Amino acid sequence: MQASLPSITFRKTQDVPDRLVETARLGIKKAITAIPKCSDRIRLVEPNTTRDSDDLISDLKNKEKGRKSCHGFQLDVDAIFERLSQWDVLLCNEDLMDQEYGWVFAVTQPQVHVSVVSVARFTNPRLTNSQTILAVNRLLAHEVGHLLGLVERPNETCDKYGKHCANICLMRQAVTPRKWIKLATEEELLGLGFCHSCKDELGQRWTHLSDGT
Repeated sequence: MQASLPSITFRKTQDVPDRLVETARLGIKKAITAIPKCSDRIRLVEPNTTRDSDDLISDLKNKEKGRKSCHGFQLDVDAIFERLSQWDVLLCNEDLMDQEYGWVFAVTQPQVHVSVVSVARFTNPRLTNSQTILAVNRLLAHEVGHLLGLVERPNETCDKYGKHCANICLMRQAVTPRKWIKLATEEELLGLGFCHSCKDELGQRWTHLSDGT
């Protein structure tokens, strides 16, 4: 547990389309505002330029930190994590891989409070603009949910590429773009975001800090 409320630094690379940067920003805010009583005290910080993020990705690609696949070169998220700081969220447009799970949309390490997220699989001409927007918004809310400590409770969870929520909730897991969009569409139609159990878990982790203690 952190001694104080965090400031989340939202970093992005230049090749992420502006419309997806904006929906990603809204997804981060969606996760933050799910915390009862103290969401207005968690700051979202954005660097003035993308240069550091662009240089990081370029350097790792030049050093071939990853693997070749049928989708092209996939960057190893562990190599990216080594170059980030606590409470960083990095949004990029590169395919990603994880040593344990293989190809991934994103990976968050809540122990060190770092998240790496890719829009690469959603910048697909076969997807509509509304599908892409919905998917990326959900992706950032989901990963920042992990960044803030979800899902570690003992009930209403499932083990699917890590521990996730078993309710109709932003913290459900999907491992293909189409399945991800299906979950996002279902939640949108039902007007649902984080379930009550996830909101309660966030409250237990963070609201005792809302008075600065």
